[in-house]
Amino acid sequence: MKRFRSSTTCPARGRAGSASPRQRAGAMQRPLLLMAILGCGALAVGQFLSPERRERIAHLKANVRKRMMERMERMMEQMPDDFPPKLIMSTLPRLQEQSDEILALLRVQNDRLQEHFSTRVSSLQETSSAKAESQQEVESG
Repeated sequence: MKRFRSSTTCPARGRAGSASPRQRAGAMQRPLLLMAILGCGALAVGQFLSPERRERIAHLKANVRKRMMERMERMMEQMPDDFPPKLIMSTLPRLQEQSDEILALLRVQNDRLQEHFSTRVSSLQETSSAKAESQQEVESG
C-alpha cells in the first residue's frame, strides 16, 4: 500500500493530505484578522456619521430585529409541542417568575439579618460600655 505525504495530493480523494496544525491555524487567522479589520473600519466610519444617519441605522436595526423575532415566533408556533427549543421557550417565563420570587425572599431575609445584627451590635456596645463604666468605678473606688 502506497502512503502519501501531506504535501502531495491523494489520487483517490482528489485533495491534499492533512495539513499541519500550524497551517490550519494560519488558515483560521486570516479570516479572523479580516473580520477584525472590517469591524474596526465599521466602528471608525460610524464615528463620522451624522446623528440623522445614525438614527436611521438604529431604526433599521430595530426593524430587522423585529422581523427576525416575528419570523422566529411563527416558526416556533409551527413546531410540535415536544420540540426542545419550544419546550425551553415555554419554561422561560416560569423560570423568570421563580427567580423574581427568590430574589424578593432574599431581599427580605437580607433586611431582617441586617436589622437583627444592628440591634445585636448595639446591645453588645451597650453592655461593653456598661462593663467599662463598672470597671472604672471599681478601679477608682
